[in-house]
Amino acid sequence: MSSPAAKRLRTNTIGDAQATQAEIPSATSQATATSSQATAEKAKDLFEQLEKKEIRRLLIDAAKAHPDVLLGMEDSIKAAIEREKARVINFDHHSKNVWWSINCEHSSKRGSAQYEMAYDVAQGVEDTIVSIVIECGPNSSFGTRVNGLSVLRKIGKTIALSEGDTIAHEVKNSFQSNTVLTRGMMKILNTMERSELDSILKSDLYEKLVDLDELSDGYCLFEGLAEVLSKILGEDGKKQEEPEKCGEGEPEVIVLE
Repeated sequence: MSSPAAKRLRTNTIGDAQATQAEIPSATSQATATSSQATAEKAKDLFEQLEKKEIRRLLIDAAKAHPDVLLGMEDSIKAAIEREKARVINFDHHSKNVWWSINCEHSSKRGSAQYEMAYDVAQGVEDTIVSIVIECGPNSSFGTRVNGLSVLRKIGKTIALSEGDTIAHEVKNSFQSNTVLTRGMMKILNTMERSELDSILKSDLYEKLVDLDELSDGYCLFEGLAEVLSKILGEDGKKQEEPEKCGEGEPEVIVLE
């Protein structure tokens, strides 16, 4: 007869895993996790009540005392920049909204009512331009900046060609002295490398900007558009002609003496 010490241990017939002591969370670790979560929630509530300058001061003080905070800030900024460079924003809806606000939204109103609304419409167009330029900052992708420049051109064309009612007339008049469009274009172009400007120069967008410049001259609109074109052209102010391929162009004339 076997002794009690030699008896086989009973098998867990249900198949449940039997947790070891190490696998069972201790009361201390659970309390620590709960405390950390409560601290994070409290910090979040406090941050929402602080002004930006106070948050900035607290972060600077924390970075001085704890190098890991500074590293975390740098990593967060780098990650945000990479995300911004990876996405391409489409601004076409802004162009359509501007066209609608100038030509259709208030078309059923009388002339006097349109006159009263004209300032708000013009201000809305300006706000749209500014919002596009902000999205086309130096950390944005090249595709985003090209899209922004393209839609600013479309907005300019809409302004130049809009006519027939009071709002269109007043908005057009306001942009005879308002340079927000061309200043916005220049701000976008100033973020670009020469190679990126050359890409625009070789595209249809450059020719369309030239067309806008010619169109705007007749209405005295968009002062500074010539400087926009010069910025794209570069220092020599001339568009480089594509080199002729072999077999193209005028035949060579050989003079025999």
